[in-house]
Amino acid sequence: MLLDLILAATIFLSAVVFFAFVGRKLALLSGVDVKAVPDRKSDVVKEQLIEERFARGTRETFRWIQRWLHPVAAALRTQYQRLVGRLKTLEEQYSLPTDRRRADESGKAKVTQLLGQARGYLEDEQLTEAEQKCIEAISINQYERSAYRLLADIYWERKDYAHAKEVYEFLLKLNTDDSEAHVGLGRIAAGAGEYATAESEFKRSLELSDQASVHLELAEVYARLGDRQRALAATQDALTLDPRNPKTLDYFFALAVECGERALADDAYARLEEVNPENQKLPELSAQLEQMGKTR
Repeated sequence: MLLDLILAATIFLSAVVFFAFVGRKLALLSGVDVKAVPDRKSDVVKEQLIEERFARGTRETFRWIQRWLHPVAAALRTQYQRLVGRLKTLEEQYSLPTDRRRADESGKAKVTQLLGQARGYLEDEQLTEAEQKCIEAISINQYERSAYRLLADIYWERKDYAHAKEVYEFLLKLNTDDSEAHVGLGRIAAGAGEYATAESEFKRSLELSDQASVHLELAEVYARLGDRQRALAATQDALTLDPRNPKTLDYFFALAVECGERALADDAYARLEEVNPENQKLPELSAQLEQMGKTR
């Protein structure tokens, strides 16, 4: 509506300018002394003279109007195109048919329900039923990444590592920065003895999301490679994020003893004792410290 008013006003002003200019030219033409033209000129020649002068003035007027209107018209055209594009975008975002919006909302609710059922079946170790619910959810929304992650967990529990790997690789096609998919591939590679691949996948996951559990899995890979010092360092990284985790502290103590790091072993023992004074392994751990050459 606003653009229509602007265009109408522009056309009106242009018409006013045109007729004013033509009026001035006509006034000048009316002052031409026809009698001053030699008698040998015919009336036809006189009329041609007047018409040519009028036509020349008219062409000049139209050229002037065209030069004046061109940038205005270009600016209005650009603004109009932008407005149309914006309106189309808004229409796509907010003017979806009611039935389609309801279908989308219903689909999301159904996916959530199915995945909840799948998790329940997984906890109860009903893996076939859990798999079926995941596939139903994916059939509704083929881009629901949480459904694929859960499906991969189901295959992992079933020890179907080939299918689990396929699912993790598909997740990375949906999103190359899926840290959980990298962890899954790292675990599968570690289980297959492909430690270099496992190390690469765990490191990539840590770049995307710094998690204590992944640092610990990376430490176990280093230990299997025989690199105890790097395993010890990775375990320390895990403890930095989760300092009171009994499993990590126990593993850190074992690595410190193997590496002959008495101070680190003492620290791990003290923290284990603090976390759980009733830990039945404490006397055994204390005996290992004594064997390192220094009594507690």
